[in-house]
Amino acid sequence: MTAYLKFKTNNYELFEENCKLYYEKLDIKQESLKKYLLIKIRQCFLQCIVWIKYFFNIITIKQIYQADIYIFPFQKKENRGFLKETIYHYHMKKCIKKLKKLIRKYEINMIVLSDELKKDEFFLKEFAGKEEGKKEFTLLNGKGVFPYLIFETIEYILKKQQKRPELTDIYLLMHTNKQIYMDNILFLINKFKTINIVTDNLKTFQRLAEKIEEKEGIPITVSNNTRKSLKNAKIIINFDYSEEELKRFSIYRRAILIQVGNSLSYENQTFGGIQVYNMDIDTSKQIKDFFEKYNLLGNSPLVTLYEGILNQKENFTEVRKKIENDQVKILRLYGKNGLINEKEYQLLK
Repeated sequence: MTAYLKFKTNNYELFEENCKLYYEKLDIKQESLKKYLLIKIRQCFLQCIVWIKYFFNIITIKQIYQADIYIFPFQKKENRGFLKETIYHYHMKKCIKKLKKLIRKYEINMIVLSDELKKDEFFLKEFAGKEEGKKEFTLLNGKGVFPYLIFETIEYILKKQQKRPELTDIYLLMHTNKQIYMDNILFLINKFKTINIVTDNLKTFQRLAEKIEEKEGIPITVSNNTRKSLKNAKIIINFDYSEEELKRFSIYRRAILIQVGNSLSYENQTFGGIQVYNMDIDTSKQIKDFFEKYNLLGNSPLVTLYEGILNQKENFTEVRKKIENDQVKILRLYGKNGLINEKEYQLLK
């Protein structure tokens, strides 16, 4: 299960039904007196509920497609005085305590934080910092979408360089034979000039390469040579090699290194290429309207919100179908220093 965590955006968000109508200004000239009084009574009742939720630190839960939304009964306010800050910390502590119970009760294993919560040091310390070794959940950051958009990521880069995928060689760095890695190999073999696997798990991937060549007639190179295998590689996709392991390789100094699994940094004085860590995406209007309806769009990057509803337990083909149906496309790529601009791609052309 996935949970989206956020501060309340407005009062009517704290109810299961849409109560926005009851907070709008009423014109007594347009409404009958009886209806006007009924609505005013309803407004007072709902306002009482808002105060009760705040006073007793009750988290509002809304169920949406494949996820829940947990809404704190207060808003984030900057520049508080000492008293207001103390009150805020008190309510936040109480809410976090209840939040952890909810996470255990509903077996939440993936969490999307709003941008405000990501920047709230007090929340982060109380929620995740004290029990780092005991965490049973993952904080999503959009990286889970990456393994399903490798082709689109490379295609985006090649368009900036005015190159074509079918004339491009790519290199895949992978230790293990996870199913999603194998699925990616099978998905990518017909889209590029050559696929080259760099691994220390030679036997497993050599068997795979032999099967592919026998069935598809497409040769795949498998190597573990740290000195030569990446020396001329211009596009490298790193699935699961660590920073220290990367340093063992002689990597082409103007390579584009796409970090699929980790946000690690390859540090080398001679390296002048690009490292891709994350992305911004766009989706269909239907998906964006869905997140907008629950005041999530704008509170977190769309790629992170989308990761929350992506069922990664489904097979690769089904996830790819969903991504295509949802009209997912890459808008921007981010590197070590933030947004990668077009000039950087052109310099490596």
